[in-house]
Amino acid sequence: MHRYEILPHTADVRVRALGSTRAGLLIAALKGMFSAAVPRYVGEPTETRRPFKLESGDFNALLVDFLNEAVSLSDMNHEAYEDVAFTLITDTKAEGEFVGKPVTGFETQIKAATHTGQGATKKDEGVWEATLTFDT
Repeated sequence: MHRYEILPHTADVRVRALGSTRAGLLIAALKGMFSAAVPRYVGEPTETRRPFKLESGDFNALLVDFLNEAVSLSDMNHEAYEDVAFTLITDTKAEGEFVGKPVTGFETQIKAATHTGQGATKKDEGVWEATLTFDT
């Protein structure tokens, strides 16, 4: 299970992400971020895959680093990512491939994920949750 909700915010973009696992939370946050950006896809887009390998001090830092890696690769390659194929996920490391499609641009340009907002927490019912703020 992974899902997201785009939250109202005066200047930036906010997303609340939920996942039954750490990987599910990262996927929900990624999908929420790109959904909020509103991608403009190229004609008949073909699937693209971009590898990533990240290591951070803790899971909250990993979450932000993961999203910023997606923003960076999206900007460099003109792509929007809709999914992730993980080969490794721990408290401090994530490896795999972003799965996406080519775009001509976005209605809202996401510049970066920030450390502002509620970090990732595991709720009593076992669901991971995070509220993230993105600079636009």
